Amino acid sequence: MQLAVIVEDDLPLSKPVARVALALAAILCIAASYWQMGAPFEFHLPQADFEVYYTAASLIQDHQREAIYDGADTGIDPQLRNPAENSTFAREALCRGLLVTGLFVYPPTLAYLTAPLGSLPVAKAEALWKMLNWAATLTMAALLSRLLGIRLWSLSGLSIALFLFAFRPSLECFFWGQVTLLLTLLEVAGMFLYVRGCKGAAAFFFALAAAIKLTPAIVLVPLIAWRDWKTLRAFLAWSGAILAALCLPDKGRLVFDFFARVLPPMAPGIVRINNKGLSASLQVFWHALRPGASTEWLAIFAKLVSVCLVLYAGWLCRSKSGVEKGSDRFEALSLLWLLSCCLAPVSWRHAYVPCAPALLILSKRLLEGRARVTEAILLLSFLLSISSFGFAVLAQSTGNPLITAWAISAPVLGIALVIVELRRMRSENRATRLPAESNGASESTVPCFTP
Repeated sequence: MQLAVIVEDDLPLSKPVARVALALAAILCIAASYWQMGAPFEFHLPQADFEVYYTAASLIQDHQREAIYDGADTGIDPQLRNPAENSTFAREALCRGLLVTGLFVYPPTLAYLTAPLGSLPVAKAEALWKMLNWAATLTMAALLSRLLGIRLWSLSGLSIALFLFAFRPSLECFFWGQVTLLLTLLEVAGMFLYVRGCKGAAAFFFALAAAIKLTPAIVLVPLIAWRDWKTLRAFLAWSGAILAALCLPDKGRLVFDFFARVLPPMAPGIVRINNKGLSASLQVFWHALRPGASTEWLAIFAKLVSVCLVLYAGWLCRSKSGVEKGSDRFEALSLLWLLSCCLAPVSWRHAYVPCAPALLILSKRLLEGRARVTEAILLLSFLLSISSFGFAVLAQSTGNPLITAWAISAPVLGIALVIVELRRMRSENRATRLPAESNGASESTVPCFTP
């Protein structure tokens, strides 16, 4: 049987052309991110998002844990809102010398994990937080180098580290003090252990990531598709243990408050051009086409499409397609994380850090001359879109639908890239699987990935 391809006449991109195209895209991305390049080194500047975490951690330290959602559990979307001046949350921030400009909207896991930082002066806590982000980025570079079969102390290994630091979402994490770099480290560490057969330990990292922010729970989709019941049971067991630990201090009141009062108002998302989730992007574009028109129907449509895309991605990952080797599962997991970034109700640019492993895998394919033209166009377009060049500001000032279309294109390009790559993996694995089966080889003979 011939290998089925997504676009029949789609030809591989030659190595020289691929390298020139990727180099040009890298130069443009660096130019777009140039003003934030100093963020990893600016230890003295405040980090607005971390200061929200720090205030919640301080409340834990001061035995006022019940107040971490003060102002966020009113039934009104707490995102992008300031705490009331007379609230316990605002008073705690003021006592610490802060004018907090946001409410704590994460599960209580993050507040408990960062509680030790609440015992430090804010300047020292912020410096330590930035050092932790440095350590997370370097550790990710080491793990991803191993997963890609690249020596860490080589030009390619150095390039991976430089990419992780210069990637626009990473720079925004350093600038705002976001938790996303540490969250991505948990996902990469889990993936590193998973492809080496340490499924119980991998499940712990996956469960901890999902307990800090819910979107990493998308890992359940490929686990079910692969019928990996052992890892799935371990994930559920670790999740139950983490939930029990969170419920111990206050009999579950904080957990209940988050899921019953904080999370539901956030579910619709935020319709802003800087929110790079699919639902928000479609609604922003519709407003550009028809100013003032209702977008409620579009929000419902986007949610239905998101569910269908997750199910379709899981179907493409299923074991019968031959996605069984460690290298395939590494790539599939990475692509699913990229998909989760695109489909989340709220997905600011810094939330796209988890897509870095997928971008590295696909860039390596491109440089090796194994990527087709369609893949290359989608990959390079996505890289340029997520880096931005001020198009969001231009779109807001002009209202031009074409400019708006490019400004909100990241989730659409990301979704297209995921589907194209999963279909390509399925086709390639079916093409290699059928001859092996005709020769009497069993599924167990598929070698594991050991870079």
